[in-house]
Order: sequence, then structure tokens, then C-alpha cells
Amino acid sequence: MAKEKQIIVGIYEAGWEQIELVLREGTGGEFYFIPEEGINKVPRIKIGADHDKWQMIFEVYLHEIDEYVMSKMGLRYRPSNNISNNHDDYVFQMTHTQFAEKNARVAEFICDSAYDLNKVWKVWKKSKKN
Repeated sequence: MAKEKQIIVGIYEAGWEQIELVLREGTGGEFYFIPEEGINKVPRIKIGADHDKWQMIFEVYLHEIDEYVMSKMGLRYRPSNNISNNHDDYVFQMTHTQFAEKNARVAEFICDSAYDLNKVWKVWKKSKKN
């Protein structure tokens, strides 16, 4: 099996945590609270780079950091006992205070990483054309 092509964008803070941001081949995105065993490992968000528009990259990026932070704050719930382990049925519930806290954490991450992500994505896109 071929190894997935990816570029590490950097490590950025979101509240009291550091999260590694990675651009990978494909589309969509995902996050890992514990990406692998060992010391000096931080949570990771991976964003699929194979979109033609920056808007699509940014949409996935926002989705993943929002969901990551809300999950870490204990605001993500699964309303059923389905055994399919489908991730489409999560519900997010929060107070206005929790919403403000979530936004503060997400804003920190976005302000520090968006420029770097855009720069790396442009390099990725250019390398695909060659």
C-alpha cells in the first residue's frame, strides 16, 4: 500500500492545547485526539488538499477545528445506540458562554494557522499541475 502524500503545515494552539495541522492528498478531513503512541505527540487535524478552490479547503478546515474543539469541551453527543459507528449523527449542544469559549479557541487556531495553510495549499496545487 502506497504511503499517503502529506505536508505538515505546523503546530498551533487552540486554547490550552497544541494541534498539528496537516495537508494530505484527497478531500475531506479528520482529526485525531491521539494520533499515535509515544511521548511528544500532539493531536492532529488533517485536511484533504485536492480541491480546486481555497473556499473548499477553508470549509473543511473550519469544520474540523470547530468539531475538534467542541468535542474536547464535551459538547458533542451521539443521540442513539447505533452500532454502525457512523459519525453523521452527532449533535452539538452548548450554552452561549460555551459558544463564546469555543469561538475563542477556534479563533486562536485560525488566526495563527490560516496563512500557513493557504501558502502550503498553493504549493501543493502548483506541484499537482507539474
